[in-house]
Amino acid sequence: MDLLDFDADDLYFDTEQDPVVTELLSGAAEAYGTPAAEQRLLRAYFHAPESLSVLVGLYRYYYYQHRYDDALDVADRALLVTRQRLGFTADTLTLSPAEVAAVGERSMTLFRFHLYALKGSAYLLMRLGRNAEALQRLGLIAAIDHVDRMGVSALIELARSKQRDDPAYAALA
Repeated sequence: MDLLDFDADDLYFDTEQDPVVTELLSGAAEAYGTPAAEQRLLRAYFHAPESLSVLVGLYRYYYYQHRYDDALDVADRALLVTRQRLGFTADTLTLSPAEVAAVGERSMTLFRFHLYALKGSAYLLMRLGRNAEALQRLGLIAAIDHVDRMGVSALIELARSKQRDDPAYAALA
């Protein structure tokens, strides 16, 4: 599947938001780096827990605060939301080739967002030292993205090298 060969749908940030959520997101941006930013993002999340704009804002906030566990929770929430919107019947990691092929008919733009959320979650898993889980997620992307448009091959090699250097992994080998 060539992830660049598609007609673009609206992007997640093009979706109309509740004005309260829009105001909270703007306020969070203005308060960036302060506890007020997180409070506004969380209030936005409680107003619109399935808003990808809110989830991206929360993800970025936690990522840049180096709160990787929290960022991973948000990435996993974004994966759940997009998986439901795309109509996947199973967890992302167990998608059948038929489901992957059919997704282009529904929304390639949303599927690309989903894969980037998967890639982001894999990167966070690597930062948390959970390389086997990261490799599982990156492997799914690589199986779909045969021409490596998303650049996961370098992350796969990095995760493998980190896994080889892990004393727990060496004990299993």
